[in-house]
Amino acid sequence: MAFEYYLKADYLLQQLDPETFPFWKQHYNDIARAFYDFRDYHTAITYLKKSQRSSIKKLNWKSHWTALNSLGLSYLEIDRTDSAMYYFKKSLETPFLPNDDLRYFIARGNMGRVYHLQNKHEAAIPLINNKMINALEYEDYGVATSAAIDLSSIYTALDDFTTAESYFKRAEKHIKQAGWEKLYIDYYKTGEKLFYKKKQFELAHQYQDSLYMAYRTVYDKYDVLFLLRAQQKVDRQILDAETEKNKRHKKWSTVKFLLLFGLILMIVLTSVLVNLYNRRKHNIDQQQKDQEIRKAHVALKSLNERMSDKDLLIEQWKSLNSIKEKARIIEELQQKKILTLDDWIDFKKNFESIYPDYFTKVMAIDKITPSEARLLFLSKFDLSSSEIAVLLGVSPQTVRITWHRFKKKQRLAKDYTVHKYVKTLNK
Repeated sequence: MAFEYYLKADYLLQQLDPETFPFWKQHYNDIARAFYDFRDYHTAITYLKKSQRSSIKKLNWKSHWTALNSLGLSYLEIDRTDSAMYYFKKSLETPFLPNDDLRYFIARGNMGRVYHLQNKHEAAIPLINNKMINALEYEDYGVATSAAIDLSSIYTALDDFTTAESYFKRAEKHIKQAGWEKLYIDYYKTGEKLFYKKKQFELAHQYQDSLYMAYRTVYDKYDVLFLLRAQQKVDRQILDAETEKNKRHKKWSTVKFLLLFGLILMIVLTSVLVNLYNRRKHNIDQQQKDQEIRKAHVALKSLNERMSDKDLLIEQWKSLNSIKEKARIIEELQQKKILTLDDWIDFKKNFESIYPDYFTKVMAIDKITPSEARLLFLSKFDLSSSEIAVLLGVSPQTVRITWHRFKKKQRLAKDYTVHKYVKTLNK
């Protein structure tokens, strides 16, 4: 069960950022240690290298050192002594590691083990001996026992049986205090070699039997088949989870596609409806505008006809000799004021429909009076002052005074004509 949790932990850790999760190194070291105990050293190496993905900080430097030292031990177990030496040396470069810390002496002692396996015994002895001495000072009897066993093995290889046996007895003294079951395997293995070389065969056979029992005691706990089954179970659970995730993702993708398709369809339909509405509204507005323009043209035509009637009366007046008839026509002319107040309101509305830009410019003139506006509107038709006076039912002098006041207010030149000003408004 514990292994299943370790494997699930690996799956979860892969979802995290190594730089934001402070216990990244520690957790991967724990997972790797489990595989190391099961003698699956290659997998242990994989997890120990994963632990190196997070940067080294003051909080995790011990876990960093543990990973590097464990990498060295793992490579040592698969007889890759060069790689083992590389990681033991690298562990000594761990930031924040004091040179009087037990970890420092453990790493150097492990380098001594590599030298021992390479038959460089003279280089190995001082490193392993320092490891043992400092371990005893720290009362770490497991490390001290391991170092004593290594020294006994070295001196056995050198045929210095007296020294070898003295270190072997030291190991025997501290092994129970250590409480490390695996130490018994190395202890019995070293005893078997030592006493076999000393030709004490009966004692050597006793250590051989003890070695067999130690193997059974230690490694029966670490059933590789159990590890394989745990791995298969977790792999199956992860696969099931991924399959379910893919199903949900596929279902959600379908829903998103349908929603997107519906949204696009709605946008298209809305666009079509808005376009149809705008076209219809434009047609209605255009029809209304055309109708208003037609009405304005009719009104202006009527105004023009009324002006023609008055011109006709004036011509008649000129041709008459009878004073009585002339008086009658003058009276009729006075009664024919072409633009009454109601007429002017209609005229103004019609004028705005036909000439909206011109109308807007006139009405935007600062402090323009109604009489000035009427003058500018009627001047648009290129009428003279006399004709405008007739239309408005005022004297030509009144029209000229209106224009004079407007010029003064707008600071125009004295000879500036109203028709010239109208041209500036037409631009």
